[in-house]
Amino acid sequence: MSASVSPRSVVTSRVYHRRPVRVSAGSDIRYSDPVTRGWGLVLVAVLTAGPAAFAGDEPVGVLAWSAGGQVGLVDPLGRWAETFETGPVGWLYPAPGGVLFAPDLVDGRTSVLDLRKVAVADRFDGVMVPWFGDLEQRYYVCLPGELLIVSYPDRATIARIETDVRSPWRFVVAVDDSSALILDRAPDGSGETAMVAVDLVSRRQVYRRPLRSGVRHIALSSTLGLLAVADVDASSVALLEPATLSVVSAVPVSGVPRDVGFADDGTTLIAAVGDDLRAEVCAWQLKGEADGLRTRRQRCAPLTGAPLRLAVSPDGEGVAVATADGWTSVLGVRRLEVEARLETPRDVRDLVWGDPSRPGPPVPEWSDDRPPELSIGRLPPPSNR
Repeated sequence: MSASVSPRSVVTSRVYHRRPVRVSAGSDIRYSDPVTRGWGLVLVAVLTAGPAAFAGDEPVGVLAWSAGGQVGLVDPLGRWAETFETGPVGWLYPAPGGVLFAPDLVDGRTSVLDLRKVAVADRFDGVMVPWFGDLEQRYYVCLPGELLIVSYPDRATIARIETDVRSPWRFVVAVDDSSALILDRAPDGSGETAMVAVDLVSRRQVYRRPLRSGVRHIALSSTLGLLAVADVDASSVALLEPATLSVVSAVPVSGVPRDVGFADDGTTLIAAVGDDLRAEVCAWQLKGEADGLRTRRQRCAPLTGAPLRLAVSPDGEGVAVATADGWTSVLGVRRLEVEARLETPRDVRDLVWGDPSRPGPPVPEWSDDRPPELSIGRLPPPSNR
């Protein structure tokens, strides 16, 4: 549905801000000018255009998508959006310090986007695919046959861990960077789909175990110690025990499970399910009890098209789902109500919800203001003789 919006027409928004702010009225708004729009996201008019339009507290995080030869950054409430030419980018890699890495595997270059300034911070030849955990000063590079631990931001290799990974697809890190799980799957789905677990403390592979070929996406809740698996050939979302991959629970869904995530503090399961005929995003509250896992309070909201990717906000209070009809729906997790609907490409490859407020790696004190000093004791005072 289209609507015209006057910059003077405003309503009050309730979520994704520490306090209410005023944004432009209207929903389902498309920016129809093909010249200025480019293949951009959205543009819902605001009081003043651009990222500097924030008045008061900023929203929690920035949405980013990749599609075609572009990467887009957008405010979760649709108040501004920017699109950048990056070349064909698949996965997006959020990093500490409000940075997003967008590697172009075809042309062999990487674009670095600044989520705070909403601008290109750097472009360089070569491909950088950093998976970050909780630690700001290191990241992980998953390659066929090995997992690299690399220092950040200087990109020096700390360690190499031999693995049985053949085609790394998705990668999740447990809390405090103690272990990692790697979904090993060829892009075309050929060959074996498997999960590989790596102990990052002892720096060795723990296991490689086969999975169903329909598994596309995974999400880890360190709070509950559960791994959620989206299998497009199943009619439920499987919750697995990460150490053994044994099934703890299977949560039934009413369509094809396309993507999964954990919201709140890791105790709310989110799943995007369905196809072009019927699609929805659903949420379940999970609670670990003495007699097992309890699933409560299923709630669902319809989507406008088949879901492509799902992203959870940094504070766990919001979820965004990109769909194949050219929309991304932004919802509050508590009530699962649509708070904004943003225009995105129909072929979104990845969708992430970055956190510009996450601090960057610690910087040595001497490198900020003054050169290093050598202190090995005091010299004796000069003699008068």
